[in-house]
Amino acid sequence: MGDGGGRGVLAVVAEKPAVARDIARALGAREQGDGFFRGNGYVVTWAIGHLVGLAQPDEMRPEWKRWQREVLPMLPGDWPLVVQEKTASQFKVVKRVVNAPEVDTVVCATDAGREGELIFRYIYEAAGCRKPVKRLWVSSLTEGAIRDGFRALKPGREYEPLSDAAKGRSRADWLVGMNLTRLYTLACGGDMLSVGRVQTPTLAMVVERELAIRDFVPKDYLEILATFGPAGPEGPRGSYQGTWFRPAEPGREKEWDAREARRLSADGEEAGRIVERVKTGRAAVESVTAETKRMAPPLLYDLTELQRHANRLYGYSAKRTLELAQALYEKHKLLSYPRTSSRHLSKQIADTLPEVVRAIRGPWEALLAPETGERPLGRRFVDDAKVADHHAIIPTTTSPERARLTQEERHIYELVCRRLLAAWHEDFVWSVTTVITAVTSASEVDRFHSAGTMVVREGWKVLDVGGGQKAPKPREAGKKGSEAEAEEPEDEQELPPGLAKGQARAVRDVKPVTKRTRPPPRLTDASLLTAMETAGRTLDDKELADAMRESGLGTPATRAAIIETLLDRGYLERRGKSFEATEKGIGLIRVVHPDVKSPAMTGQWEAWLQRIEGGSGDLESFLRGIEAYIIEVVGKVPPNLSMPMVAARTSAPRAPTSPLPLGEGQGEGQSRPPRNQLTTESPSQPRNTARSSLTLVSSGPTTRPERTSRQPTRPSELRGLLKEVFGFTDFRPYQEAVCRAATEGKDLLLVMPTGAGKSLCYQLPGLARAGTTLVISPLIALMEDQVARLQSLGLAAERIHSGRDRATSRQVCADYLEGRLDFLFIAPERLGVPGFVELLARRTPALVAVDEAHCISQWGHDFRPDYRLLGARLPMLRPSPVIALTATATPDVQRDIVQQLGLEGAKDTPARTFIHGFRRTNIAIEVRELNPSQRSDAIRELLADPSHRPAIVYASTRKHAERYTEELGADFHTGTYHAGMSASERDEVQTAFLGGRLEVIVATTAFGMGIDKADVRTVVHAALPASLEGYYQELGRAGRDGKPSRAVLLHSFIDRRTHEFFHERDYPEPSALERIYRAAREEQEPKESLAARARVAVDTFDKALEQLWIHGGVEISPDESVRRGKPGWAASYAAQREHKHSQLEHMARYGESHGCRMKHLVDHFGDLQDTGAECGLCDVCAPDTCATLRFGEPTASELHALGRILEALHERDAQATGRLHRELFGEELPRRDFERLLGGLVRAGLVRLSEDTFEKDGQSITFQRVSLTTEGRRTREPAPGQVQLPRPPDEAPARRRRGSRAKGSRAEGGRKKASRRKESASGGRRKRQALERAEPAYYAAQDEARPTPVPRGREALTRALERSRRSGETLGVGTPSPQLVEALKAWRLAEARRRRVPAFRILTDKVLGAIATARPRDGLALQRVHGVGPKLAERYGEAILGLVGRMSS
Repeated sequence: MGDGGGRGVLAVVAEKPAVARDIARALGAREQGDGFFRGNGYVVTWAIGHLVGLAQPDEMRPEWKRWQREVLPMLPGDWPLVVQEKTASQFKVVKRVVNAPEVDTVVCATDAGREGELIFRYIYEAAGCRKPVKRLWVSSLTEGAIRDGFRALKPGREYEPLSDAAKGRSRADWLVGMNLTRLYTLACGGDMLSVGRVQTPTLAMVVERELAIRDFVPKDYLEILATFGPAGPEGPRGSYQGTWFRPAEPGREKEWDAREARRLSADGEEAGRIVERVKTGRAAVESVTAETKRMAPPLLYDLTELQRHANRLYGYSAKRTLELAQALYEKHKLLSYPRTSSRHLSKQIADTLPEVVRAIRGPWEALLAPETGERPLGRRFVDDAKVADHHAIIPTTTSPERARLTQEERHIYELVCRRLLAAWHEDFVWSVTTVITAVTSASEVDRFHSAGTMVVREGWKVLDVGGGQKAPKPREAGKKGSEAEAEEPEDEQELPPGLAKGQARAVRDVKPVTKRTRPPPRLTDASLLTAMETAGRTLDDKELADAMRESGLGTPATRAAIIETLLDRGYLERRGKSFEATEKGIGLIRVVHPDVKSPAMTGQWEAWLQRIEGGSGDLESFLRGIEAYIIEVVGKVPPNLSMPMVAARTSAPRAPTSPLPLGEGQGEGQSRPPRNQLTTESPSQPRNTARSSLTLVSSGPTTRPERTSRQPTRPSELRGLLKEVFGFTDFRPYQEAVCRAATEGKDLLLVMPTGAGKSLCYQLPGLARAGTTLVISPLIALMEDQVARLQSLGLAAERIHSGRDRATSRQVCADYLEGRLDFLFIAPERLGVPGFVELLARRTPALVAVDEAHCISQWGHDFRPDYRLLGARLPMLRPSPVIALTATATPDVQRDIVQQLGLEGAKDTPARTFIHGFRRTNIAIEVRELNPSQRSDAIRELLADPSHRPAIVYASTRKHAERYTEELGADFHTGTYHAGMSASERDEVQTAFLGGRLEVIVATTAFGMGIDKADVRTVVHAALPASLEGYYQELGRAGRDGKPSRAVLLHSFIDRRTHEFFHERDYPEPSALERIYRAAREEQEPKESLAARARVAVDTFDKALEQLWIHGGVEISPDESVRRGKPGWAASYAAQREHKHSQLEHMARYGESHGCRMKHLVDHFGDLQDTGAECGLCDVCAPDTCATLRFGEPTASELHALGRILEALHERDAQATGRLHRELFGEELPRRDFERLLGGLVRAGLVRLSEDTFEKDGQSITFQRVSLTTEGRRTREPAPGQVQLPRPPDEAPARRRRGSRAKGSRAEGGRKKASRRKESASGGRRKRQALERAEPAYYAAQDEARPTPVPRGREALTRALERSRRSGETLGVGTPSPQLVEALKAWRLAEARRRRVPAFRILTDKVLGAIATARPRDGLALQRVHGVGPKLAERYGEAILGLVGRMSS
């Protein structure tokens, strides 16, 4: 191959499209063609990995197609290349480019390493190109690095040794893989066994550990633990513990093992004697040894070390870490070339470090050592002799500020940044103190060992993830690096200061402790990578050992793929973070020849390949040696081998979905025997057997059914599929039309209430379309419930959400892409992960279902910004039809959903909208006005009837939920559920409720989404909800089995006032926002300066500024510098503020209305298919059947008032209720009592209420009109018994003291309760009788009959809420630590910069101060801090708690 230097067009061949794009941009090749870029004298094209590979055996010789022992070994005379079918079109492009007449030189721009060289050389040869070659060799893909690389192109001939080494490795893998795979497959009876030069020795190490674990027999033993304290007033105070040990015998110190020296026989005889001696002996400090230890900053990352570290810290597999590092290199340009085996820098690269440090130092500025980035690094990090193809992984000079990284990508990037910045720091220094305490008795001296550590100087550890607050645990003499068994670590302790030799100590306690030996730990990604890297250290030959130390088993670039290959082929399984060898893997290692599974084979080859690469080895000699090796192994393996029995397992190994790339390990078992072509004496097992009705495949910790291949079902034939899969003989109302439309491939919106069968409306069409249905759902509980249900039906359903580990999620993605799933559920936040939607788009789903679609609308009651991503992401998944589903969407929300999701109808018409089934014909709704102090007794009385249980009680706050739980728990099996509980606690309560062990759940609105408990008989709202949408969704959880059920709403005026208070707090007056907007300047300024100038109250300012930022009125940087934004913010803010207030108004009007409750809800949601009839069940339609409301005859005064109302309506019908009250009664009768009378007339069928509006100051004002019915026009005065009025609430009973009733005494509780009811009823009658006799003015009479009112007025409410808030904030005692406040602010600023949001969006100053005051030690304590919710705790909890812990210590 020649070298060129002409001035014609240069053809550049990159390894991947993304790299080609970067090179083209740097070179100015702007014009894009089909498979290439052109311009400025360059044509840039690309490979897609290995476009060309070595031919399969049958492509070399036809007789090699049949799997026969007689044709082995297969030793090709030449090595023909074949083009891969999947990428043949791109190969044609590359071939046309490199052979174009105007091209006079070809530039190899594949990855700078052995594998990249092989990719190019195979393409170059297969294309028949003979043009001169230049080599681009760069370690970074920034534009500057690429341009520098092209200025320093090197002749292709300089890389001939590298090419020979690459070809040698490729051909050796073919020889070993193809021959030994066939050899052992045939010898073992035809079961496919994959053998390879790298994968088999790697598997052998895992099998060896697996067998050691299985063979391990645990043994009990005793250790003696003594506690020593001061012997008198003199000497150091404080106690410490020591462990008894047996000293080394003289002359045998080297054989002494500290672990064995502590152990005593489990029979306790010797331990008992020692304990007795020590109890009566005299203790004294025999020796105190203090040692200062140092740990230098760690070397920089190579790929293997980065994979190990990421696995230990975050649980990432080796493959995942490589993918993330590759994305940071190729896509984001933030890291240097990751597939490196060097942990050092060259002097040339070290010269760029000042610029690199300037780009990355921001987040860690306060932690950097002096002169970081300025002072040259020493030879520990900079050594040209230790840099071969590539230097260590370091950040590039590209600033990360604008990079949109996923959380996983950021983890890897920050690890690399921290590791580089640590290089300028001092050593980490700690001290280890060892104390030997001797206890002298009459017969013997017993010695006890105590050890303690203390950090002297954090040094570089300040930049380590987790910090350097703890010193390493002391290592004991005799403890080796590789143990035959694992050991329980000793507890750490702080030794009292001042201990010295000879000091007397007192034995405070001495006792034997039972322990048990443990097997060695299973290998993880981290430990297996280390084993692969260092496998050669057990070899005696120095050259082999050196070679293995350099490359070990595989190379850094391919080790992850080797591990995944072993998983894919069923030889290994993941168990959490650990690997477990399968029976198949163990069986293979037991039958293969010792040389095949020995690291020596790889060591010999790697040493030889390195000599070839260095120019001192010969490719032909190498291949002759490999052929001789193959001939020897084939001759040693007998024709028939007995494969060990494979034990049955609960989960099958993963199918071989990702064959090893055609690089490292090519030919390692990839060639599969054709069916019926095995010609051995032992008949092969049948390759395909009849599948049972439900075949399970492994998917993480559980198993799921295997997908059944099915043909598409016509829309007219859905009933058969419904019966076959779901077991239903017919559809529920409205379902069939929706399912037909979705099956036909039409976009549609379905608004259908909870329990009406929404889920079937996407599940059945998805199956009918015979592909994979993609379901986007925001609720983990809903996902888990749906997936479990579908799997129980024999369907292949999976999910990806934050609660699943990454390895499992990645396997689910692979299963999706390979068509193994019927349904894939994903959380909406996954849509923001770069590349995730593009990955899904590789396989067009049959149907896309967007569940809880109201979350996309800002007018919805549960708006979620993550859902807004759907509008931009869904086009990538087209032409799949989209079905949006929700249980709660008003007409405004429905229009917004259609617009945001881009749902389309036929010929540009709007998408079809189905609004069905909002009428729940089995739920009786009651609305009762009741003061908060009376609600607990009312709920208890309601639930005393067993037919009203199971029940859900919704409380407004966590505090109320816990209080109701305590009060109801004396009578019923009750649990509480709210977002302040840990996930495990919530799961436990939820499971107990679903399983029937709990009768009542008292919960906030966090409970119930996606919980399918069909037999909930009652849903109680113990306070006014914030919206009708949320209220309807929650009451819909009652009676999903169709049986009679009940929904009860308890409310009062104070509930509305509470909502209004929070609304005004969260949505300040527009004038406050306008004042801040006008005060803001065009240039940035500190927030504090703007606050001083705007002169807005502190609490109002923070909320107003946040809303102004949300609506674009100001721009705020992460450090909370503010400048004026766009002027159009006011209309957007006013619309959202008004919408939120209107939701509250609708809810309040519902509570105060007097019409049919169910009809009110149906009308609100715009169910056009509804009959409009009254329900006949609610407290308005059927007052006699109410469970909580009590009705009675009107008093004489009330009858008189009712007559006056009817008379006024006869004179002028259809009057506004407000005017009617004002003109008829004025202040004589309170408005609430007037409404109560109207309600009685409505229930009696004499009047009806309707809504009307009028315009005032440009706004629509809603009010109610009252009109006579036909019956009312015939009635001037109500007949006796015709009108029933709800009895007014009795006076609230005195609050019972906590703990006054034993939780188990239910009978006693029932008697007390009955007594209370009786007294209360008689008291109510006495009051009503007194009112009958006196008949004073209405207002005075009603006030006398009503309990003491709750204090009204915004001022009183504000004071109460502020008192509550203050009590919630003072969980900690004392004032916040200024140092902790500053540390939290520094962390907050760094996090804000990383997320590119203002700091207050991370934590407000008030919450930050509360955290600094409370100093929480764990997650539960953090969530008890006022203002810290579960989302904040989940996202930032680890960082906050770590910071609080470090500052507190």
